[in-house]
Amino acid sequence: MREVEDGKKILIIDDDKDFRFSTRIILENAGFEVEEAVSGEEGLKKDKEFNPDLFIIDLMMETWSAGFDLINKLRANDKFKTTPMIMLSSVDLQSQYDFLEVEAAKGINIVEKKPLTPDALISSYFALGARESYYLRSVQNTNSSNL
Repeated sequence: MREVEDGKKILIIDDDKDFRFSTRIILENAGFEVEEAVSGEEGLKKDKEFNPDLFIIDLMMETWSAGFDLINKLRANDKFKTTPMIMLSSVDLQSQYDFLEVEAAKGINIVEKKPLTPDALISSYFALGARESYYLRSVQNTNSSNL
């Protein structure tokens, strides 16, 4: 797994405590500073004090569209208009959720399907750094070391 420069901040906003815990460990071991929020509302409060370099946001939290609602609110703030955002979902992203391709152009940089491997998560970060934004991809999970 590639390591990043220390000090990059990531805010994980997801209602699944096990996912937040395991993702935090992976990201901290890669050199990131990590903060967590359990809901969109808490994420909006923490973004102001934490000032993340990247958001990792679950699609479905309080409601099926909570992740989109949060991204729209974050993008409305000049401070986060260009901050990279990775959206995660447990739903099959290649079927009834094809609308995510359209949504990606509205503010989501990358959409990943849960569970994903630690390498896939870190690769998503590096893809953002390479300016490969606004695309949809699904990670094939054949590895047993998934999150």
